[in-house]
Amino acid sequence: MVTADHSRGQVILIGAIALAFIILGIVVVFNGVLYTETISSSGTSQATTDAELAEHELETAVVTLGKEVNNNESFGSDAFEGALEGPDGLHTEYRNTTSNSRSAFVHVELVDTTTGTVFLDQKSEKLNFNESDEELGHFEVELLDADGNVTVEANRTHDDPDTVEIEGNGADGYEVVDESCEITGEHVRVDLLTGSVNATTEGDCSTLALIEDGESYSDIELEVDGADGTYDYAKLDDGDDVISAELEFTYESNDVSVHDEETEIRIYGGES
Repeated sequence: MVTADHSRGQVILIGAIALAFIILGIVVVFNGVLYTETISSSGTSQATTDAELAEHELETAVVTLGKEVNNNESFGSDAFEGALEGPDGLHTEYRNTTSNSRSAFVHVELVDTTTGTVFLDQKSEKLNFNESDEELGHFEVELLDADGNVTVEANRTHDDPDTVEIEGNGADGYEVVDESCEITGEHVRVDLLTGSVNATTEGDCSTLALIEDGESYSDIELEVDGADGTYDYAKLDDGDDVISAELEFTYESNDVSVHDEETEIRIYGGES
């Protein structure tokens, strides 16, 4: 995935870091307002809240940076690490940006990354995923119009297939066939690895966690009947796309010290 035009890759990489900071700036302003409304008068509570906010800001920026690196093949396989930890990387720029507003030391270190191949925004007409012992790091379905049916059948290697069918019921949203799960909203994203939904749910929606983490799959079929949307998935193979990043996060101030030895950030599928 490395091209000979290194100068172009450097320019795009700088743009990716800049975009991450734009998103980060929005998060800082928005979350600052929300956290201010709930902060206690206690100095320790204030410091703890600041630490949580700093970790959330960095997680949002890392996700944005990971997606930008994955979307540009000219970066190369080691671009994510350099953009995060390099002299002009996200970690250094974040500390410089926040040093005037927080009397604290914030440090993030990349421990490891999980890489593979990402397939994004595929039109959800039909998917026939036929591979030999492939493990998935992401699988998400986006539904756009609360109409029609989507059926996903996942066959673990040497095992019987698991199936989930999501049916649109008009303006009210969706329901999982033969289950008590109901989803409110016309435009929803369903993470079939974790079972999470970016909308209000009622009932038992555990069957939405169709893909088991750490399991290999020989066959996955997605069939669409009158529904509109897309699907994304990522294979944990020899590809260079960053699927998740494991970080060490440290926040130290006069009032509180926070050190998370292992924080996994998923680049796709929302927050960890």
